[in-house]
Amino acid sequence: MEKIIHILNTNNYSINLRSDYTDKEKLNAYYPTFNNMRLLDKFLLSIDNKTNGAIILSGAYGTGKSYLTALLASILGTDLKYKDYANLLKKAKDIYDISESLKKAKRKKYLITFIDETKENFSEAVFSGVRKALKEKNINIDIASKIDIIESKLEFWKKNHETIYNNFHSELEKKNFYHELKYKTKKVEEIFSEVYSNQFGGEKFSYNGEIKNIKELLEDIEKGIEEKGYSGILYIFDEFGRYLETNINKIDVKEIQDMAEYCNLHNSSNILLITHKDIFQYTRKLKNTFERDEWEKVSGRFLKEHLIFEKASVLQIMKNIILKTGYEEYREQNSQIKLKELLLKEIIDENPEECTKDFYPLDYVTALALPDLSQKLAQNERTLFAFICSDDSKSLKSLIYDKENKMSFITLDCLYDYFEREIKQLPVDSLEYKTYIASKDILSKIPLSMAKERRIIKVLAMIYINNNFIEIKPNIETLRYIFNEENLNLDFLEGNKFIVLNKFKNYYKLLEDVNLDIDKKIEEYCKEKIGRFDYIKRLEEELGKEVYFPLKYNDLNKINRYFGQYYVDVSNISRLEELKKNYREDGRIIFLTNIEDNENYHEIEKVLKENQDYILITGADSKLDIYEDLKALEAIALLREEKIFKENETLKIELALYRKEIKDIISKKINQFFNKKINLLEITNDYLNKKYPKYIGVNYELINKRNISIPMRKARFEILMRLNENIELTQDYFNDTRAESSLARVLLNNTGLYSEDTNNSLYLKFSKLMFEILEDIKTGPLSLDELYKKYCSNLGEYGIREGIFTFLLGMIWIKHKEEIVFSFSEGNNEFNFSIDILDSVEKTPSEYKISYYKITEEEVEYLENLEKLVAKNIKIKDLKIYNRVLDGLKNYLLNQPRYSGAIFIPELKGLNKIFKNVFIINNPKEFLLKDLLKIYKVQNYQDLITQLQFEMLKLEEEKNNFIKTLEKISVEILSEGKFESLDNYIKSLNPQNIKLEIEIYLQELNGLPINMILEKLTKRIKGFSYENWRTKQDLIDFKELLKKEVVKVKEEKVEKIEYLKLQFGEREELIELGDITDMMEKMLSSKISSTLKNMGFSLTLEQKKKVIAKILLDMKG
Repeated sequence: MEKIIHILNTNNYSINLRSDYTDKEKLNAYYPTFNNMRLLDKFLLSIDNKTNGAIILSGAYGTGKSYLTALLASILGTDLKYKDYANLLKKAKDIYDISESLKKAKRKKYLITFIDETKENFSEAVFSGVRKALKEKNINIDIASKIDIIESKLEFWKKNHETIYNNFHSELEKKNFYHELKYKTKKVEEIFSEVYSNQFGGEKFSYNGEIKNIKELLEDIEKGIEEKGYSGILYIFDEFGRYLETNINKIDVKEIQDMAEYCNLHNSSNILLITHKDIFQYTRKLKNTFERDEWEKVSGRFLKEHLIFEKASVLQIMKNIILKTGYEEYREQNSQIKLKELLLKEIIDENPEECTKDFYPLDYVTALALPDLSQKLAQNERTLFAFICSDDSKSLKSLIYDKENKMSFITLDCLYDYFEREIKQLPVDSLEYKTYIASKDILSKIPLSMAKERRIIKVLAMIYINNNFIEIKPNIETLRYIFNEENLNLDFLEGNKFIVLNKFKNYYKLLEDVNLDIDKKIEEYCKEKIGRFDYIKRLEEELGKEVYFPLKYNDLNKINRYFGQYYVDVSNISRLEELKKNYREDGRIIFLTNIEDNENYHEIEKVLKENQDYILITGADSKLDIYEDLKALEAIALLREEKIFKENETLKIELALYRKEIKDIISKKINQFFNKKINLLEITNDYLNKKYPKYIGVNYELINKRNISIPMRKARFEILMRLNENIELTQDYFNDTRAESSLARVLLNNTGLYSEDTNNSLYLKFSKLMFEILEDIKTGPLSLDELYKKYCSNLGEYGIREGIFTFLLGMIWIKHKEEIVFSFSEGNNEFNFSIDILDSVEKTPSEYKISYYKITEEEVEYLENLEKLVAKNIKIKDLKIYNRVLDGLKNYLLNQPRYSGAIFIPELKGLNKIFKNVFIINNPKEFLLKDLLKIYKVQNYQDLITQLQFEMLKLEEEKNNFIKTLEKISVEILSEGKFESLDNYIKSLNPQNIKLEIEIYLQELNGLPINMILEKLTKRIKGFSYENWRTKQDLIDFKELLKKEVVKVKEEKVEKIEYLKLQFGEREELIELGDITDMMEKMLSSKISSTLKNMGFSLTLEQKKKVIAKILLDMKG
C-alpha cells in the first residue's frame, strides 16, 4: 500500500496565517470551492470599492477560514504577481472565476497587520499589531499607547531618578502591576495612576496629549503608509472568537465599535475578524442586558459572512490530496480491492471502481463519513486534513506506513481510534456521547483477541455518531462492505446481545439492557391507536424546512429577506390560504406533495403554477410514498408521552434513534421526489425583484430589520427629537462614531434626506415613498396596522423593514404635525402625539389610527375667533389650536352655575347641544369644523360665530336677570317692601332696630358683593346656594321658606355666627364657619384632616395653611 500512495504535502491541516500568507507554493495548493471563491471575490471588491470596510468571517473548524484569509492577505499585501497565482486561477476558473477581481486587486498594495490576540486590551492589541507590521516593513510612524508612555516613564525614572523609581517599583509590585503589564491589561493604567497619585500627593498622571485614540492612530497610520506607496491597510484578527471567549467581560466594546465605524468610512482602513460563530453566541454568557445590546451594536457594524461546509468540495479535495501511482496494476494483483468493489455495488448507485480508486486506501464509507465526522468532532489541531496529511499517531499516514498494519483498506474503526479524544469531549447528554459510552461498555466485555468483533462495535458506534443513515446505513450490506466479507459472521455479537437487528428498518445497533420491544410497540400503535391523522402537520413538525435566505438578492439589496418553506399536499390545497396569513415573511416556497397518490397531481400543479404569490416546487414522480412512515412517527410521538419512556433514559434514547432512522428514510424519499434541478438563488432573486419593485435598499443591518434593539430605538428617537426641535445636524455630528451618528449618517446624510439633495437618487426615491405614505394617511382615519402591512409586509410592493418605516413615519409627522392626528383604535379618542410614542406604535400598530386634516386659512381665522370667545377658560398649552378651543369651550360650560345648565341653557338650542356633546367627542377638529355648523344649522363660520356669541351673551343676560329677580324677591320679603336694594336694606340694619333672627345673620354680610350675599342667604334658607339650584321650582321654594323665616323674632341671646374673611386684591370673601352637619361635608372634612395629618412634620403649619389658602383662591377662580 505504501508504495503506491502519496499524500500531498499541503499542510492544509495546519495553516499559520501570519507566515503562510506569503508562501507562494502553499497558496497555489489551495483547492477552491464555489462558496469560498465567491466570498474571496466579494471581499476583494468590498475592500477595493470600500462598500464594507469592517468584515466578520465565521465558520466551524475545518471550513478553511484561515486558509481563505491567508489567500486574501496574500493578494492584497504581498509582492507576488498576478502570474504567481496561475495554478489557483486555473483550478478556480470552472468553479468561480476570480481572475478579474484578483488582477484588479494586484494593482494596489495593502499593509497587512495582524492584531495581537495576546493582549487583553483591544486597543493595545491593535497597537501591538501595528508596531510589528511597521517594523517588518521598516516604516517609521510615531505612535504610542498609554502603556507605552507608562513604560517610557518608568524607564526614564530608572535611569535618572533612582529613588523615585525604587519607591514606585516597590508599590507597583505589591499591586501585581508587572504581571498585568506583561499581558497589557486595562489594570496597568489603573494601578499606575493610583500609585502615581499616592506618591505625588494626589496629583493625577497626565499623558500630556501624547496618547492617541484608535481613530487618531488609524488616521496617522493611513497617512504614513500612503507616503510609503501603500493603498491602504488590512487589519486581521485571527481567532477573534477565542479572544472573545477569554476576555468578553474585560473588553472595552466601544473601542471595537469605534474601529469598525472608522473602517466603514470612506478611507483606506479595513478590518477582518475571524470567528467560529456569530458574535451573539459569544455574548450569551453576559448577564447584563445592556452589555449584550452594546455587542449587538458592534455586530451590526460589520458585514457578516459565514463559511459553510461543502461536503462535495471537501471530497474532491480529498481525492486530489491522496495521490496514487500505479494503482491499476496494483488493483489487478489485489483480489481484496475487487471484492471491495463488488460489495460496494450493493450499497451505492455510483461506479464502484471509480469510487474505490478515488479514495483508496480509505474505503468509500470511511471517505464519505470523514467530512461529517470532522465537522462534528474536529478541534483546531485535529481535523479532516490533520487525519489525512499529518504524521500524528493513528493518522492516515501512520496507518499506511505501519508495518504491523495488515488491513487492505482504512475503515471507520480507524476514525474511532483517531477521534476518540474528541468524542470524549462531546456533551454528556448527547446521543453521540451515549453511543460512545455504550460502545466502551461493550468493548470492555469482548476479549482483545477478538479483533474483528471489536472493530465491528467501533464501526457501528461511528455510524451512529455520524448519524447520517441516508448515506451510511447500519445494515448488514454496509458491514459486509466495510469488512470485505460476503458472509460476515455476527453470531458472537448477536448471541451475547451486544448488537441487535432492528427489524423495523433492518438496522443493526448497539444493544443496551432494554426489556421492551419498541418495534412491536410502534406497530401496535399504528394499528390500534392511530386512524386518520394530519400527516402534513406531522411532516412539518418532524422535518419542517427552515426559512430560506435568498443570498443573492440579500447581497445585492442590502437586506436580510427570508422565505417560509412549507409542504402542501395536493389533496389539501386549502392550506395555501392558511399560509397567506403570515404576512411578515417575504415570500413562500411551497413543496407540493402527493402523499395519497392523487391522480390529478400534475393537472393541479399546472393550475397552481399560474399563481404568483409563491414559488412552487413540484415532484417528478406521481406519488410520494411516506404515509406509513409518517404514521410511525405519529406513533412515536404518542409513545414519547408514555411514563415508561419519560422515566427510562435508555428507552428514550432508543426511541429517539428509531425516530431519527424513520426521518432519514422520509428525507431520502422527499429528496428523490423533489429531484428536479432548480437554481433557487436565481429564482428567489427574480421573484423578490418582481414582488418588491419599489424597495429601497439601506445598507445598515441594525436598523434595516423588523425588530430593532433597544440601543437602536434610542438612537432613532434621539435623531427624530433633533429634527423635531430643529437642531442643526453638522458634518461633525454625522461623522461621529456613536450609534446615533452612525444611524443619522445612513438615514439622513447618505440618502440626502437631511439636505434635500435632489441630485441624490436615494433622496428622490425616499421622497416619492414618503409622499405616497402621506397620501395614504390623507385617506384616513387609517389603521396604522394597515399602513405597516402595506409598506412592511408581503402584502405591498415595498417590503420595507419596520425599523426604517417607523423612522420615515416620524419624519412625516414632524413635517406635518399640525395636520396629522393620532387616535386610539378603540373609541377613536385622539391624543397628543410625541416622538417617544413611535416605539409603541411600531410594536402594536393595530392599537392606533392616523388621520390628516389640512386646515384652510378660513378655518384658521374661524378657530382664532372661537379661541377669543373662550380665551379666559383655556387651561391647556397645546400646539394645535382646535385642542385649545375645545378645552376653553368645555371649561366655559363646566364653570357655569348649575342653575344655568338646568334652567337657561336648555332654552339656548345651540349651547344646549354643545353642552350635551362636548364632553364625549373623540375628534376635536371634526367637532369644531363640521359638527358645530350642523348644530347651528348655518353654512359658514361667520354666521356660526355670530350665533354662538349671541347665545353666550344671552346666557350672561339671563344669569344677570336671575340675580336681579332673586334680589328683588329677597329684599321685598325681608324689608316688607320698604327697600328696593338688598345692599341698602342690610346697611340700614343696626342693633337698635333689629327685630328678626335673620337680620342678625344679614348684618354680618354687610359689605359683601350682592351675589355673595345671595349665595349665603339662599344656602341658609334652602340648605344649598342658588348656584346649585336645578329648576325654577327652587326659586318658588326659596320664596316660601324666606317668608317663614321673617316671622322668627329675635331671641334675647343669639349666638354670634363666626366667619373666615379672605381678601385677595381689592376683593374679599366671608366664609361662614358654622357646624358641619351635611354628610358630604363631613366626608370632605375627614379626608382633608387625614391628609394633613399624614404629612406629619414634612410640612410646617404655615406651609399647610398656605396650601389650603391657595386651594380656596383657586376655588374662587
